Amino acid sequence: MPQGRTMLLNRNFESAYVSFSRPWEDYKNGFGDFNINGNFWAGLEMLHYMTTNRKHTMKIWAIFEEDGQPIKRGHRYMGFKVGSESNGYNFTFASSGLPTADALESPDGMSPYLGARFSTYDVDNDKDSGDNCANIHQSGWWFTTCAGYNPTGQPQPPSVQYKTSDPTQLSWPHTLNYSPSHLTLFVSSEQHGCSFMFSATVPTLINQAADGLSAVMGAGFSTYDVGNDTDSGDNYANIHQSGWWFTTCAGYNPTGQPQPPSVQYKTSDPTQLSWPHTLNYSPSHLTLFVIAKHADES
Repeated sequence: MPQGRTMLLNRNFESAYVSFSRPWEDYKNGFGDFNINGNFWAGLEMLHYMTTNRKHTMKIWAIFEEDGQPIKRGHRYMGFKVGSESNGYNFTFASSGLPTADALESPDGMSPYLGARFSTYDVDNDKDSGDNCANIHQSGWWFTTCAGYNPTGQPQPPSVQYKTSDPTQLSWPHTLNYSPSHLTLFVSSEQHGCSFMFSATVPTLINQAADGLSAVMGAGFSTYDVGNDTDSGDNYANIHQSGWWFTTCAGYNPTGQPQPPSVQYKTSDPTQLSWPHTLNYSPSHLTLFVIAKHADES
């Protein structure tokens, strides 16, 4: 996957089957086979935090069998933003347009759902008063009517060229009513291609910091209610009042409470935000982000 892109949805006929008839909590938190070609949904909560942190463009790629050849078509949505769970993870975008050189044109399939709340079989937010569209489609989406498309439906082999009357079939708009065998939805930041996990203010000048992750490599993540640390007696997440890949209580606390710049040094308070520094200084800001890279990059 090219740099800076985060995949939200992948539906691929050639990959192992994954059921997309899932409850609200699964669509909120993500599920599936998270290999690059696997069938998965990355999670609405993640998408909400990513797209409210900074401006993103969403692209949809769909592969159709046309004249015996797989053809990739797409559409993009600039300023794409997903609301909070309290708003049903409804989405908006500023504008839409044709794909760049990486795909041929596909009709706009998102505008009919603009502003709609997400629906699953156990949380019915569609506009059909009689039916539960997510239950009929056996999937989850920003459904408005049950007669629309089903981007999280079941992929069909390339031999099934056309969209049928089966509501569970994977479908996306095509001028000839073709059915895709593969569909991918991803978002990319419109600013520097960085995806934030948690953040405060990014400093304007960045010097090298000490390595603070090698010491916890391979550790299980811990929270106050799930202690995966290596101490049989204490719960480090509870002591630090945060969550992290803790191994010892004496370690650093990157998700701790930030202190003002006047607190220059790391103290004995385990709840304090901390990261390695050669002079034992305490950070007032800390940002962690990931950047996708090309497969041929080292």
